[in-house]
Amino acid sequence: MFKAKARTKRELEEFRKREKLADSSYDLDGDGIVGGQEYVIAKRFDKNKDGKLEAEERVKALEALHSGFEDEFFWGLEKHGSHRGRRMLQVRGKIIDAEDFSLIRDTYPAYPRLVNSNEVTTLTELKAKRYKEQIFNLEENRKKWNIRHPNKVIQHYAKSEFLIDFPKFFN
Repeated sequence: MFKAKARTKRELEEFRKREKLADSSYDLDGDGIVGGQEYVIAKRFDKNKDGKLEAEERVKALEALHSGFEDEFFWGLEKHGSHRGRRMLQVRGKIIDAEDFSLIRDTYPAYPRLVNSNEVTTLTELKAKRYKEQIFNLEENRKKWNIRHPNKVIQHYAKSEFLIDFPKFFN
């Protein structure tokens, strides 16, 4: 049987309001208030997603803060609203600035087939790469052919058994 969390609408609203409040363990700077930045950072280190930072999660969060984890984010962009001069996005931990969206490709994991291969970005580069491969293969095949089918056979001089190495000259 379903048990209601609240009997009235007011109790339900109060319950939902309490659920939205961050736990005091999210207070990383110790001022007694969980700010927006603290909430975002603590949420990243709450591995079991229970809304509380355990001791080891808190230690990791504080170590990351001391090592500059907070510098990976831009804070306060909402103050400028729509009158901001340049467009900024944060996509999977990367800051995309202005209208250059080429940095988004760095947020995706590497495609498995491209990890070990030489990356070719244009058709001209692809044609040049294939041409070099053809030339290389032709040279390798030519070397193999010349080894199997030489155009000259070197014959060594066969020495007669009656010849002397150092003959004596008559005076």
